[in-house]
Amino acid sequence: MANTAYIPEPLQPVQKKWHKTWWGVSGIFLLLLIATGGVLFGLQVKNAYQQIQTQTLQSTDPAALIARFKTPGPYADAAIANRPTLGSAAPKVEIVEFFDFNCPNCKNSFPTIRQIMSEHKDTVKLVMRYYPVIADSSLDLALAGQCANEQGLFWNLHDRFFQNSAPAAHIAEIARQSGLNLTQFNTCLQSQKYLNIIKQDVAAAQAVGARGTPTWLINGHFISGEIPHDAFVQIIDALVKN
Repeated sequence: MANTAYIPEPLQPVQKKWHKTWWGVSGIFLLLLIATGGVLFGLQVKNAYQQIQTQTLQSTDPAALIARFKTPGPYADAAIANRPTLGSAAPKVEIVEFFDFNCPNCKNSFPTIRQIMSEHKDTVKLVMRYYPVIADSSLDLALAGQCANEQGLFWNLHDRFFQNSAPAAHIAEIARQSGLNLTQFNTCLQSQKYLNIIKQDVAAAQAVGARGTPTWLINGHFISGEIPHDAFVQIIDALVKN
């Protein structure tokens, strides 16, 4: 029988006092800025923060990107061993994704990249690297991912984590549904067996200039944010032909 994604019952929101809500805090902060004459600075900070948190591909003109990607980029060695992969063992296009299971943009990108790899599995290799920076639970989710990779079941867990609204609260149940050996998985997770691998990935993400997730390296060239399916396809097709 096929496994199905575990979707928890929706949690009832906790009613916060107005001054503890995001809009309440934002309002108080804005009043303070006005009082100190810092409105312009505050707007600049807000815009910068939103740009980082909601990154999308700024230039969706594949032609400009293809010209860059024809030769290996400065980060062509970012795809390293012992990481989850999909696709070709001898790829013409290599994609590295730095991701966080708590990242909404990664969640949005997940169906796209899965479709891309289904369509181009013979010519493209995808390598997943961890950049758990969104929330405190991101590290546990990253460790869980690598523990699943140890059993050859990373993608089962990966898809269920992104299909779940609160994966950090249901790691054990999602691991069970993903077909993992729970004794082995729990020992791996509790011992933080792969913490050094996560640290290596965080250092690598910072070295390439990642400010958020997802961050992509296509043939070693840096792109940040969500990439539309059609742009992905045009880039891949052009690189394969060339």
